[in-house]
Amino acid sequence: MSDLQQAMDDPAVRLILCSRGGYGVVQLLPHLDFTAIRSNPKWVVGYSDITGLHAALQLQDIASLHAPMAKHLAEEGEGDVAVQHLHDILFGRSLHYELPVVEHQHLNRPGTVTGRLFGGNLSVFTSLLGTKYAKIPKGGILFLEDIGEEPYKVDRMIHQLYLAGVFDRIGGLIIGQFTDYKEDPEMHSSLLQSLHDVVKEADLPLCFGFPTGHVRANYPLLMGLNATLTVTESGIHLTQ
Repeated sequence: MSDLQQAMDDPAVRLILCSRGGYGVVQLLPHLDFTAIRSNPKWVVGYSDITGLHAALQLQDIASLHAPMAKHLAEEGEGDVAVQHLHDILFGRSLHYELPVVEHQHLNRPGTVTGRLFGGNLSVFTSLLGTKYAKIPKGGILFLEDIGEEPYKVDRMIHQLYLAGVFDRIGGLIIGQFTDYKEDPEMHSSLLQSLHDVVKEADLPLCFGFPTGHVRANYPLLMGLNATLTVTESGIHLTQ
């Protein structure tokens, strides 16, 4: 039995804090039994490769936290803004972010939407398409981020979501932090502009640069729960 399965099965465990992302969650998914965690729900906290686990939990109607992991907590300490937000959520406070638009304003589309928040790491989420774990909630809010992916690969993955009809089904889109990449001069536009161009015809609220992803300011998000996203010309508001 894996350590993850033992933690999910143990009713005394109240929190599963992943140590890091990396690779391997998709190999675990077919072997996990979610019976006990449905009876004794607990927070599962992580991001990056943990996107696969978030998706599996949502299939069971179990919410989870896209948030900093143990490595981040050890390196940044309790004074870190993302750690403080995580602490507040774990101790029962509602999530409420009011963020000024400091960049990419021209890519945003104003509007308000309430829907189930889902998604996570783009490359992991896209790899789940065609499986039972890729549950696309009608009117949901899709969140995407990634690290170290070349712009043409990101463009290919976004087009895969487009061709699969994902953007026809959702009600809102949050583009988080895309980091550790170099712009490709052979592409017709920047990475973020290329993302925008794929979804520009979709009639939904859209924001770029949300402070979540492989960055220090990795603001926690409650995956699998309803969120209200409001995008204005001057700011981004998210409550859960």
